[in-house]
Amino acid sequence: MPPTHSLPVTSATTFHQLQDFLNSANDERSLHAKTGKDGSLVLYVSKGKGTGFKQALFPKQFQARRIAAHRAILKITGTNSRGQNAALHASITSGFIPKERDEANFVMDAAPLVVGDLKSNLSEQIDLHQQAFAERYFEAIELDFDNGKAQTPFSPENENTTPLAKGLRDAMDDIRNAAHQLSGSERKDLRSKTADFIERNVKNCPFNPSHEYEEIIDSSLNFDRNINSLLKEIFERRPHDKRMEEITIELANNFKNLKFSMDLLADKGFVESCPEGKRAGLTMLGKQLTALHELLNQPEGFYTSIGALTGLAINSPADFRSYLNKFKSNFIHANLPDGAIVDENGI
Repeated sequence: MPPTHSLPVTSATTFHQLQDFLNSANDERSLHAKTGKDGSLVLYVSKGKGTGFKQALFPKQFQARRIAAHRAILKITGTNSRGQNAALHASITSGFIPKERDEANFVMDAAPLVVGDLKSNLSEQIDLHQQAFAERYFEAIELDFDNGKAQTPFSPENENTTPLAKGLRDAMDDIRNAAHQLSGSERKDLRSKTADFIERNVKNCPFNPSHEYEEIIDSSLNFDRNINSLLKEIFERRPHDKRMEEITIELANNFKNLKFSMDLLADKGFVESCPEGKRAGLTMLGKQLTALHELLNQPEGFYTSIGALTGLAINSPADFRSYLNKFKSNFIHANLPDGAIVDENGI
């Protein structure tokens, strides 16, 4: 069982959660962390100096828990990258010290992380952390608040010609051209073939039984509109916490639908089960959906950013709104540093 005053550390643990945890602890105490069998970390506040008997009796355990505390702080603050929070990174990693094992050998130990000292370092670094977060994730979505409203790469009124925005709009044009060829005649036959193939070969289909074909086409045609509507609701209307969770689920469902449609239309068995006159059209739509999926899933690109931001909105709404306000203020006043916007898609 973890100590009463503890903080489980995951990829969703936020900077502010760490601050709240430290603010409720005695400044003179130090931090330890327990490592679970699955690699999980639980940060906790030590009880105090004590007699030193347990430390003398279990030196390796104390050493491991001090080192684990450093790892936990680095994970929460995102300071594994020296460039983002150089001062905080240095203050934490400088606590790693060589400890003599015998005359010829040394092992790594870690100096205690004192609550008061760490709180001071965190306070000095939080603005930098917020700016780094905004640059990394908000910029990857390429939001534009100059007119007081959020324009995304999917916004029809967005005249921004950045490679990502242009690539997404071009991809949607190609998808519409391919999808329109699959409407009209033979729809009934395509519906039955699709339903039959999915029932026999595919599990966990996100579309409704017997109407999969129509929903795949509709989802493909309206992918940009659906995503754009949800993004604008997040960044303009700033919904309450429950609605934020609903929006996140809806966003996830859109990406799930895209992935399913792409995989199905790339399945040779499915294409060959459909009317011969529609096979070329189905193959073409599958290729266009694959191209869109690859564009959105570039490392640290649009899809990753959407996941990070909406996840933060659920796990810590206050942090999300703080980051959003920080980003909007910086963007409107054009005071983000040069090179903050990175074209991670390379197109």
